[in-house]
Amino acid sequence: MLRLKRSDWVDFGQYKAPTLYLCLLQDWAKSQKSTSLPRLEGRLLIPDGHLMFSRRDWETIVAATKKAFAEKDEEFFAELFEECRESSDAVLRMSERLRMNPKVSVEVLQEYMDTFNRMEYPWLFLCPLGYAVQEIVEKTASDPPSFFVPFQPTLLMQQRQKMLALKEGLLRVGVLSLEPNEISKRYPELYSALQEHVREYEWIGMMHWWGSPFSLEKLLVQMRSAKKEETVSFGKLSEEAEWVRQKTRRIAYWRQYLAEVCAVASYNASKCLEQCSQKMGLSYAQAMWLTPTEFLTGLQGKTVPSVAILQERKRGYCLLPEGEPSVVTGMKLEEIRELVLDVVPEGNVLKGLAASSGKAHGIACVILSPDDLRKMKQGQIMVCNETTPDYLSAAQKAAAIVTDIGGLGSHASILSRELGVPCIVGTKFATRKIKDGDVVEVDGDKQTVTLK
Repeated sequence: MLRLKRSDWVDFGQYKAPTLYLCLLQDWAKSQKSTSLPRLEGRLLIPDGHLMFSRRDWETIVAATKKAFAEKDEEFFAELFEECRESSDAVLRMSERLRMNPKVSVEVLQEYMDTFNRMEYPWLFLCPLGYAVQEIVEKTASDPPSFFVPFQPTLLMQQRQKMLALKEGLLRVGVLSLEPNEISKRYPELYSALQEHVREYEWIGMMHWWGSPFSLEKLLVQMRSAKKEETVSFGKLSEEAEWVRQKTRRIAYWRQYLAEVCAVASYNASKCLEQCSQKMGLSYAQAMWLTPTEFLTGLQGKTVPSVAILQERKRGYCLLPEGEPSVVTGMKLEEIRELVLDVVPEGNVLKGLAASSGKAHGIACVILSPDDLRKMKQGQIMVCNETTPDYLSAAQKAAAIVTDIGGLGSHASILSRELGVPCIVGTKFATRKIKDGDVVEVDGDKQTVTLK
């Protein structure tokens, strides 16, 4: 086993996801084409879902970002945004190909996985970059949240706008509280519009190659809890501050959009992956715990790990950063966790950054994977590593949102401001310190989360 030192790694947060997906993050910088962006190792250590960057890569990106802002390096940002556009377009094209024809060859499936690996480069690059940008904005802005409003609507922002318009139609005829079958009987045209909306956004609820699609029931829950959007005021800034704001708004857009593309592509490929799994005598719920290599060679008739091994991986695993993804489970996983994860601090107060103001008090619901979303009840405090598009249905029930990671440009920050609920991001330890059922207070003014 590698000789691992905690000081060599930066823990970005915990992303519970299948091995089939997380293995694609390994060697994430190999597809880099840009000459203006720094060269990187692309090494990740992933113990039990904790996404740990090579400290050298993290610090290289942070330094390069600060330098690019200081020197107003347009080429740096142009190449980064072009990487985002090209890689996300490629993933959408390939996933649509799988959606239209689920019975694809091993070579086509390999190409789909390769395009995903390429998109991980800009998305992972934006993670440490986001922390550097947060520091720059805090020194520049009197109103930091306005710096992190995406410069144009992302896919989920478009969905929200359309959903609010549909909600107005239901309110006009007084049927928002009705069940779907009643709406169908009494207002077939409205019902048809709702169904069309669900079909257009069925990918909501999918992420990292698992999850459950959007549904009419989820849409109605969203409508009933949705508030009208507040207009964001963009005050007049100095020329230099406005330049910073324009760049950060584009960074905020691409960070959200790449996550949404992951959700769309996860949905588009779901039938293909299910059919491929069946060819190996597995359900996709089992096959998602294969590595990409095991999955592809299994389709060619080679033996894959037993169901017992796959179940062990589901309980918890670590991906080591060297060579072909090596999956470690059991006691070896626990040894690695002890070696590299920071110790959870004592005390009952966690500090973070207030992404959305206000105060809330309630029962905690800790969400680490799509399987946990069903636990969320109305008025609970949602505690997670970071929200992603598939967390929307749970977030709509939350009295407040608390995350381990993120800044003012993170998905949780933007979502909480849309929902009008308090949000503390960047606590680092929330999901490891807070348990389901704990009573917590979220205070946006003090930027604290307190266990009662």
